Amino acid sequence: MFTMLALLTAGAPDVPIETVAEKAQALFGRDPAFRFEYEVLPFNTQRNLILRWKSWTARLFCETAEDDETVAEDSIQIAKILGKSAPAGIADCTRRVRAVFYDDPEEQYIDEMVEITSMLKQFRGAVVFDPQKKDIVH
Repeated sequence: MFTMLALLTAGAPDVPIETVAEKAQALFGRDPAFRFEYEVLPFNTQRNLILRWKSWTARLFCETAEDDETVAEDSIQIAKILGKSAPAGIADCTRRVRAVFYDDPEEQYIDEMVEITSMLKQFRGAVVFDPQKKDIVH
């Protein structure tokens, strides 16, 4: 399992989970193996989005510092990791879209992972950070 974070800068519009679902449907809706559903995890009030294929799943979360204090803490940490290469204002991000990609040992869903990451990059004002590589996705 690994994660991508689309940090929404101060000037970026809000990205509701319904918008994420619309974009995912536009990307993958023609694939008969694809389906999505909303879910609310235990001890949480916000819905997330589950993207499902035959043998692989990704989850997408729209998160704010109001609902989860780690959002702001993570932004500060990301700015420290990036150092001088950090985009202006990244440490102040209090909103993000988090994608969690489940294991794909046979690498059958690499294209879908790339498409989801590209979708994250297309949100206006988003800076996509790869915590595994500790770098911005360009």
